[in-house]
Amino acid sequence: MSSSSAGNASFSQPPRDPNLAAVLSILPGIGQFYNGQSRKGLLFLGVTAINFFIFLLMATNIYIVSGLLSFGLALHMRPNSGLLTSLQALQLGSTLSFIILGLVLAFIIYAIRDAYDNAVFQQRRQIYPEYALEMPEAASSSYLLHLILLILFFVFAMFFLRQARPPAQITDIEFVTNQPLTKKIIHAEKR
Repeated sequence: MSSSSAGNASFSQPPRDPNLAAVLSILPGIGQFYNGQSRKGLLFLGVTAINFFIFLLMATNIYIVSGLLSFGLALHMRPNSGLLTSLQALQLGSTLSFIILGLVLAFIIYAIRDAYDNAVFQQRRQIYPEYALEMPEAASSSYLLHLILLILFFVFAMFFLRQARPPAQITDIEFVTNQPLTKKIIHAEKR
């Protein structure tokens, strides 16, 4: 009996509009809050904040690189070339930036679909409480589609973000001039 009373208590929420939930979820997390999923909404807002920080880093990348170079020149130091190369690869218009923006867009689409699906489920559960089955997140087709998209973006990132091969061998040649003449012939073993 306690399970049916707990189930009826969850139906006390007013039905949510799926279209409004989807529109609110353009900023991921707001649609989840609208549906009454506060923990998921906080998680999505946190991911959105991280995505915004990464986009801000890509947008101001030119200023960061030039600031590091001028700071290094002012202190007569050479900045780390690996760091500068990584930062320059992150600027807008590069392959890495397109991959990151693709992941951000996939997350926004995922959040919109999640808010819409949950609002539809809440509406159906109020109309047909015995027949509305909640599909676990791991088996839902929209979740699986987004997981496949994330894996594909990761695989593409692995192919496009390879580092250049180091040179096979570096040979140093030293030219010495103005040496005194030697009278004795020197025989050296060849290596």
